Amino acid sequence: MLSQKRASALLNKSADIIHQKLVPKTGMKLSGKFALIRTNKATKEFIKKAQERELSKAEPRELIMTKGLKPGRYASLVEGLYDIDRLPDTVWMSTHHPERLSNLPVLQNAKGHVLIAGLGMGLIIYPLLMDRDVKSITVVEKNKDVIKLVEPYIHRLSYDYQNHDEFARPRCIINIHNADIFKFKPVPGYNTIYLDIWPTICLSNLKQIWKLKDRFKKHLAPGGWMGAWVEDFLIRKLEYTAKKQKPKHSGAQHEAAA
Repeated sequence: MLSQKRASALLNKSADIIHQKLVPKTGMKLSGKFALIRTNKATKEFIKKAQERELSKAEPRELIMTKGLKPGRYASLVEGLYDIDRLPDTVWMSTHHPERLSNLPVLQNAKGHVLIAGLGMGLIIYPLLMDRDVKSITVVEKNKDVIKLVEPYIHRLSYDYQNHDEFARPRCIINIHNADIFKFKPVPGYNTIYLDIWPTICLSNLKQIWKLKDRFKKHLAPGGWMGAWVEDFLIRKLEYTAKKQKPKHSGAQHEAAA
């Protein structure tokens, strides 16, 4: 388990490594329908159009926030982008600063054997490798093309940072499985389970979160931790929405009822 300050610093370092070793400096890296792209200030107008389109596709009451695609210098994993001038169908994740911070909860609670649903660009892998309390990392990713793009980088990262003399800790084993998390059959005894398979922050995500948590609770070791990406935020939003929609009774209505 890491302190908030340490986890935040390692997430920033992880983003830097992704920019240096995973994402091409120009153009994009393609695998099937998926692509890794580098966002910079020169693509501001492109980003604005993509963001507007994502918002137009979503249900107004459901969508709270879209992942990535904001002006700045960072990397993104997108689906359905074959031309840098074309809008992607989906932005799955980015190294944008707010998204880095959204992964703090798992790093502050991770220990022992860790199960992660959703590979993305492997943003949290480096911080987990640096955590002495983490013994193994198992990642479940549904899309083969995402694995093709990112898995070589993950293995290289593991080798580079676990073969230094100063890395005085037992080797952390990393396994990546191509499977649907709703059908994946894990072995019991995970100390940490983290679910991050959604491209947007929507209240409707909670139904899938609760379904998965109910399915995997029997695979969680005693004293273990299980959470999902921005789950606490979604719960607070749901409670706020329910409170706001609660009918208000005027004094006249109360008197009439009496």
